[in-house]
Amino acid sequence: MAVFLLAYRNLGREARQLDSASVAPRHAPEPRAALGHLRWQRVVPALLGTTLVLLGPGLLDDFWTGIVTGGLALAIIFLSFTIVTGEGGMISLCQISFAGVGAIATAQLATEHGWPLGLAVLAGGVLAVPFGALVALLAVRLGDLYLGLATLSFALLADNLLFRIEAFDQVGAGVFLNRPAIGGFTFDDDARLYFLLLAVFVVFALLIANLRRSTTGLELAAIRSSESAATTTGISVARTKLTAFSLSAFIAGVGGGLLATFRFLALPGDYNALLGIVWLAVVVTWGIRSSWGALVAGLALPVIAQLVSDNLEPRYVLLTSVGFGLGAIGLAREPRGMLALQAQQLRILRARLLRTRDPAVTAEPS
Repeated sequence: MAVFLLAYRNLGREARQLDSASVAPRHAPEPRAALGHLRWQRVVPALLGTTLVLLGPGLLDDFWTGIVTGGLALAIIFLSFTIVTGEGGMISLCQISFAGVGAIATAQLATEHGWPLGLAVLAGGVLAVPFGALVALLAVRLGDLYLGLATLSFALLADNLLFRIEAFDQVGAGVFLNRPAIGGFTFDDDARLYFLLLAVFVVFALLIANLRRSTTGLELAAIRSSESAATTTGISVARTKLTAFSLSAFIAGVGGGLLATFRFLALPGDYNALLGIVWLAVVVTWGIRSSWGALVAGLALPVIAQLVSDNLEPRYVLLTSVGFGLGAIGLAREPRGMLALQAQQLRILRARLLRTRDPAVTAEPS
């Protein structure tokens, strides 16, 4: 499939549609009386969310602390979707393969070769970068659905070739990993590991925020809107896509290594291509262009799966994946995700309330 996609000559002629979600919507001007409220409406939810995240282990018992700690590791991996799909507008179904490369490399370096675990995790992220660069070569030539098929074929190749190597798979047993340690302080407790993973997530989220404001971020936005128009302005599409995929592969690789340390095990079977499609659906549902969306998606996936497992029969466990898939399809009107959709509804409700209080205020978001 990958060879066919590269050899098919008509791919260069495909029309690229404008991504309407990347263009600023034309809202009516905000009423002066609402400007102060608008700031608070943006700050208060962020403060509440930050408070809940920081107090998470203190509000939960040991079992649920372990569940949300694993969700934080997933959230780090999900940030890679935010870069390549959210910012770049490129469909990538192989981010889970980058995470698998990071997990395998971390286990091999730390367990088999005696590297310090923190250094092994970073090295796992670095070793995932060449795979991201390889996929970027496909992204330069392919677009839209074709790129999705190509990345899926890459993920399937990783499943059937790379992840089947006996040294990595160990007859389905995987490779054991210890929890990280800094000096004499170990993160063997889930609550301690929770805050370490949270710190890593914040660092990567800040990196993505700076990327959005950088020249590369503006180039990604231009390519997402119209690759042809971006090319005419002198933007190097190849270099920009290479940067996006390489950075996303590094973040996914680090997240995969951290997820393996949380589970005490690097098992290649945990990073299969079909699960990667579910991951993408989850992130799209909550917000593909937001770090908050990646965080909520990472926490929601294991929490909802556990609730379904505890309260429904085993045959209904797959309802979690089906639900996220339907949620992703249902967000065609608001590609930025459920969080952005709820924020938009709150803005519309606020405008209506202001209009009811003051008849002179007639402006309302479209």
